[in-house]
Amino acid sequence: MSFNQAPPLAGPGGAYGPVPARADQIVPGGAVDLGMAKPRTVTGIQTILWLFAVLAAGGDLIAALTMAEKLNPLSLISLVYAIYATIQAVVTPLQIAQGKRWAWIWAVVSAVLGIAVALTATMFGMTILDRTTWPVLGGIAVGLLYAALLALLLSKPARAWILMNRVKRGEITMQQAAAVHPVPRQPGPRYRAPFEAAQPPAPQPVLETPAPAAPPPGHAPQRPQGPPPRQHCAIHQHGPCRCRVPQGPVR
Repeated sequence: MSFNQAPPLAGPGGAYGPVPARADQIVPGGAVDLGMAKPRTVTGIQTILWLFAVLAAGGDLIAALTMAEKLNPLSLISLVYAIYATIQAVVTPLQIAQGKRWAWIWAVVSAVLGIAVALTATMFGMTILDRTTWPVLGGIAVGLLYAALLALLLSKPARAWILMNRVKRGEITMQQAAAVHPVPRQPGPRYRAPFEAAQPPAPQPVLETPAPAAPPPGHAPQRPQGPPPRQHCAIHQHGPCRCRVPQGPVR
């Protein structure tokens, strides 16, 4: 990511000076360049979805042939799901590449639904394992692909890609982005999470100097320690007195 911005100034009118920040940090209110390159995670999501589009197109053909030979509710459900999977696998990779949030949500829901269908197919294949093993192998393969797709969709780079494009299109502000994309703070004075607002330094407590204690009853006050004050006397009429002033109790 590259955002090319200067670090913000903390305090009223920047009285506290610049806040330590990384070069790739987004600061609310700053001049932000949202030219974020597409992560490889998004490319992986598109690849899996295109693969599902090819598989779903083959499923459409098989379901249509099965339905033509023998019409039953199971073949009808298979055909409807194959058509749905084909449309979803063609539309969502194009929209996710543009950072559309609704396409990302649709892909997440479809991945969860695909995992459930794969588990159902695997369990169904185990009941007829004595006849053929392809339902079990196919269900396991499809389930692993959907699990990988779900992991990529929920990864941090994919979510950051969707969020960056939403900010770029003006759908949300920087403050809203900080609320929907919280990042835990790490120790260290120079670390600042993305979208984290700059905070001014905490005020330091002012320590008051205690007043001198009063002398005990019956004791004469002591002269203050230090050099005696410069005063005029009968000897030094035209300048400060250089005579030594006795130290000790005032008599």
